[in-house]
Amino acid sequence: MLHCWQSLAKILKDPELTKDIIVDVGTPVLHKDVRYNCRFILLNQKIYLIQPKKAMANDVCIVKIFGGINASCVYNGLDYTPLSFASFNYNTGHYKYYYAICNSALGCPSGSAGCQIDESFSNFENSLGSVSSGTFSTKNGNTVLSYQDSAATCGSPLKKRILNIELVPSSVRLPNGFVESEVTQSSSCVYDVTVTYDPSMVKPAC
Repeated sequence: MLHCWQSLAKILKDPELTKDIIVDVGTPVLHKDVRYNCRFILLNQKIYLIQPKKAMANDVCIVKIFGGINASCVYNGLDYTPLSFASFNYNTGHYKYYYAICNSALGCPSGSAGCQIDESFSNFENSLGSVSSGTFSTKNGNTVLSYQDSAATCGSPLKKRILNIELVPSSVRLPNGFVESEVTQSSSCVYDVTVTYDPSMVKPAC
């Protein structure tokens, strides 16, 4: 077990091995006297995710996920949890949007999967939904992760804001792992964005 952690330390210390490339490695972790076979997601000499492997040698599923990540990031047999280490933002000049996949978005209150900041009005913040409000659906063959605010505070009559994140696997390798589109408003209080991801990041669920 010690040798694995020493090897992980060497990978992280080398400035070239994880430079602008996502590295997925396996390492045992001892947590509350229980040993887990875990996956580590590395990028630019940092650890972004530690997750117990769901498919073990004896086909036993471990459903616990460490950290603040929503444990239900599985849809249609695919586990999108590796996408949750990234946090995205998009600026229209009037609004700034922050959002994440199955995780709290940086720039938003803890537990919020997305938020809209009105930069022309004292940075007033509108929630786009909590991580726990996330639901999956399919659109044109692609997976869509939708979040909905708990309060109706948008438009007239008042509606709940909805954020739809379409997840599209890339046909080519993406050096940075992701390409995000602009955030558009498809209808009143409904916001859409597309995240194209490197398909090697998403694995079959247990």
